[in-house]
Amino acid sequence: MKKALSIVVSIAFLFMACSKKSEVSAPTEKEAEINVHEDAAPAVAGVWKPYPGAKVDEETTNAANEAATAANRTNVRTTIYTTPDSFSKVASFYAKIAQEYLMPMASGTTGEPKKFEEHDLYEAYFIFDGAKDLAGSKLWVKVQRPHIGLDVRDVTAILLSETKE
Repeated sequence: MKKALSIVVSIAFLFMACSKKSEVSAPTEKEAEINVHEDAAPAVAGVWKPYPGAKVDEETTNAANEAATAANRTNVRTTIYTTPDSFSKVASFYAKIAQEYLMPMASGTTGEPKKFEEHDLYEAYFIFDGAKDLAGSKLWVKVQRPHIGLDVRDVTAILLSETKE
């Protein structure tokens, strides 16, 4: 449990590392679709939307946002969704509407997984606002399987990071 909780905190700090400080409120149902910036490059601009059938993981979302608040990063809003669908199916969905960002050591949509304990960990990152990297992006998603939060579950997680100025 202690190790899983530290992973949630690590996820929150990954999101926070790519942000600037300001106030942001919790997501509402009406905010399920977020338009990216009008001035984003057309090849990567799109609309973020939840993967069909994915459900918000309230417990992990709250833990990530509490960690962000504790670190004085109230400008980052994290929402974590889960789905039983495969990593490749979810990653393909986002690859059609966003630009994949190749994170060093991550599997990406076509690479080999890395090991987390006894699990094969697949992860891919997608930028929705035309930024060149996660640090400059105000709207990005990490797709990961298995879901590593308060526990390790054999589902695909979709971690949405939204930064407000």
